[in-house]
Amino acid sequence: KGDKDKQLEKNIEADLGEWERFSRPNPNDLWQMDIMSFYIRDQHKVYLISALDDCSRMIINWGLYKEQTANNVLETLRGALAKHG
Repeated sequence: KGDKDKQLEKNIEADLGEWERFSRPNPNDLWQMDIMSFYIRDQHKVYLISALDDCSRMIINWGLYKEQTANNVLETLRGALAKHG
């Protein structure tokens, strides 16, 4: 099974060419934000909103919310700005 996986990876690389890792050269050049949802105790749906520094891949701020709203995204962003400028 392992040989098949390696061959599949080689075939994909041949089709796509070389992989190019993207990242900004300096911290705070670019931040990425994401929202994911999950359930706590299979009952309470919550939303994790995170901000990530593209250079270091460090999570610079996050928040756990009952709703995914623009205000909650802005709250997470404002917290990141307060911590990291």
